[in-house]
Amino acid sequence: MEFMKLTNFCVVCFVMFLSGLSYTLITPIFPLEALAREVTVSQSGIVMGSAFVTSFFSIPWSSFLVSQFGVRIVFIFATFVAGFANTLFGFISYTENATLYFWVSLFLRMFCAVGESLVASTAFTFGSEQFTKDRQGIAMSMVETSFGIGLVVGPSLGGLFHNYWGFSTPFWTLGVLTLVLAGFSASILKPSKLPPCKQTDRNRTKWTDVLYCPNMLLIVVVFLITGNSAGFYSASLEPYLAEKFDLTPGGVGLVLMGFSITYTITNPIVGVLLDSGFAPLRIVLMGKCVLITNMSLV
Repeated sequence: MEFMKLTNFCVVCFVMFLSGLSYTLITPIFPLEALAREVTVSQSGIVMGSAFVTSFFSIPWSSFLVSQFGVRIVFIFATFVAGFANTLFGFISYTENATLYFWVSLFLRMFCAVGESLVASTAFTFGSEQFTKDRQGIAMSMVETSFGIGLVVGPSLGGLFHNYWGFSTPFWTLGVLTLVLAGFSASILKPSKLPPCKQTDRNRTKWTDVLYCPNMLLIVVVFLITGNSAGFYSASLEPYLAEKFDLTPGGVGLVLMGFSITYTITNPIVGVLLDSGFAPLRIVLMGKCVLITNMSLV
């Protein structure tokens, strides 16, 4: 493997790591800060959940942007947006008015989510291109693992930074690192082997065509109902643990790491089971049973 391709791949993985970090860094520190400014728990939940809603609408646009500008430009632009938004998010600690705090937080979280979602949707393509076809599966799994590690580290790192240096430091550190990486990516990443193409150059698949595939609507409904299960307690768990057990944001971050660690470990196990011929429906049913049990226990 060429040195330049290896460097490109490492950059892609590091950006994906920071993207995963960005998703979960906010979890152990934002709700309590918002409550201190008389922002309700439900409003905190809206701010934190807005990232996933924004991703739902922005990811479909990634294919259009890539077709117009190329995967390299979209990847660098998305990295810059995520870094800039995280840097700005650190300044909301200087806002004391509850209404202003809520709306500024919501806007910046949605703005950041646009960058995070575009990074995630382009990193797999750009990362796999650095390998030959027989190793692209490994490349994509390493990119996914980088994102998972970011999800794992985010809560504890955010809580740790908050304990020692305050609310703004985690976001400023992440934002500046991401901006530096965006500039570094612009200087070393070479254009994708998949050139930009005009909309008329190929037959574009419509989203309605995808939804009309067999069982696709059922799958979408299942994901809508159960895919956001972690979001149900993300806004209320930190204040509850702090009040009930006197945990610091760092301690809450360690508790919240459980979800991300399990996510990162379980993904490859499920992949092995599927490759071994295990029925996908059986795995889905097992997952739902575990989910129902765990949510009931919580």
